[in-house]
Amino acid sequence: MPPVSDPDPKQELRRVIRRARRLRAEAGPTDHGDGLRRLLDRLGARTIAAFLPSRNEPDVRPILHAWLADGHRALLPRVLPDHRLGWVDAAHATERPSALGVPEAIGPTAHRAALRDVDAIVVPALAVAPDGTRLGQGGGYYDRALADPAVTAPVIAVVFDDEVRADLPGEPHDRPADWAVTERRVLRLGRG
Repeated sequence: MPPVSDPDPKQELRRVIRRARRLRAEAGPTDHGDGLRRLLDRLGARTIAAFLPSRNEPDVRPILHAWLADGHRALLPRVLPDHRLGWVDAAHATERPSALGVPEAIGPTAHRAALRDVDAIVVPALAVAPDGTRLGQGGGYYDRALADPAVTAPVIAVVFDDEVRADLPGEPHDRPADWAVTERRVLRLGRG
């Protein structure tokens, strides 16, 4: 009989958080928009990269619509065949489910280095720690997108308030988030 190995702590944590999110979704929507907008204004952002939320993620669509209506620019993700994210200008995008089952933008893809030109990057997360460690869905798409050393814009993780937790396992290649926005607060994150 093969030895029983301990479960991957990240996978177990993802399972627990996803279950809590499914239950939360049944209770109705939450609003992260006010805090996110205040932070983007504070950072002086004019062009952002943002995610399209799946059903159980914090819904950032209302703030994206308001952002565009105010004359700002947003780039939205598209899953590329090489397992990387491409970026589509939101002003010219439509939305559909990707092959992974998460929403993606459809439209002309911006140049590969598009994230180098944004003022802030709004990323999904299942949880975030006060030191900036971010727990994603596990596909590594945002980790690969943020790995470019020329991408210097602040990274903003959007989570629910109880998903700010100190017990997150991290990897050396993880790019930490600089800020967290919850339905209740905006937090400056940092290592040390």
